[in-house]
Amino acid sequence: MNYGLYMAASGMSASMARQNVLSNNLANVSTVGYKPDSFAIRQRAAARQEDGLHWMDSNAMLERLGAGVQPTFSRVEQAQGPLTESNNPMHIAVQGEGFLRYERPNLEHGFSLSRDGRLDLNSDGTLVRASDGAPLLDASGNRIRVDLGQGDLQIDGNGTLRQGEAVVGQLELVTVPDSSLLVKAGSGDFTFGDRVSVQSMRAADGQIKQRFLEDSSVNAIKSMMDVTSASRAAQSNMRMASTIFEVMGEAINRLGRTS
Repeated sequence: MNYGLYMAASGMSASMARQNVLSNNLANVSTVGYKPDSFAIRQRAAARQEDGLHWMDSNAMLERLGAGVQPTFSRVEQAQGPLTESNNPMHIAVQGEGFLRYERPNLEHGFSLSRDGRLDLNSDGTLVRASDGAPLLDASGNRIRVDLGQGDLQIDGNGTLRQGEAVVGQLELVTVPDSSLLVKAGSGDFTFGDRVSVQSMRAADGQIKQRFLEDSSVNAIKSMMDVTSASRAAQSNMRMASTIFEVMGEAINRLGRTS
């Protein structure tokens, strides 16, 4: 294969993958508690170096060029999103470090971590997430049930739940040493992947704010510009590949012509 064509193809593939990631971030600019994915690429070494085939002959100039680029593992940007005041007493936001825990039986550890604090009560008084009905878990990992006839629920900054003077539950914010390594699990939730374990989970020092919601931390303007940049990079690599095809065609038609 033509070496320049291979490098153009690798650049085009990486740029399209970057565009997909950034487009997904942009699509979630209004999603409560959404955390954007970052996208990174790495320079590939020449095949002889990358595969450890050091005894093989190679071309010094091509090895200096490398072998194009490829995506590497992405991280989740866990920056604090803006807090928006709400009139709903069942809305809470996390200010600072930490995640709420929701029961998710379909996941390996039976729960997920989330910054989405849109809560509701189901028919038996269980505190659940309004968007999908996932039960909110307390500091012991149990569901929280309240008395539907005992008035509004008050949630203190430290996660204490009260109805009137009675304490009816205790939330606990949790985190891991590097939350950017958590894996997305749908519904704005996170779970544990190969790079972070459930055993590393610990109590977080954030505060809960009732009648607030955390907005998406996606910067809409920057994301739109980044999507445009990735699109232009993909188009540039496509033009480069097209030019190489044309040059190869000219070489075949002219230099390969027999008289």
